[in-house]
Amino acid sequence: MVANAAYGNPHASEDEIEKKSWGNIFSADAYKPDYSTESFEKSRKDMGQTWSDTGEELKSNGKIGSLNDLLEQAKRDGGGH
Repeated sequence: MVANAAYGNPHASEDEIEKKSWGNIFSADAYKPDYSTESFEKSRKDMGQTWSDTGEELKSNGKIGSLNDLLEQAKRDGGGH
């Protein structure tokens, strides 16, 4: 398990890992990165989605979410005028 965590597939189940030989764990594609155009495009889209999700999370939770809630409430209540 430890060797797979460091060098292998992080998404593999414990059963999958136990069935592998040591050679299969250490011959993972970790040392053969995909530099294709498709890979970079997918990464760009994934990063964009992550930032979008993060922005939405910040707007709805935590201090920023609380401030947004207060601003929305102030707008509904007439802004104190």
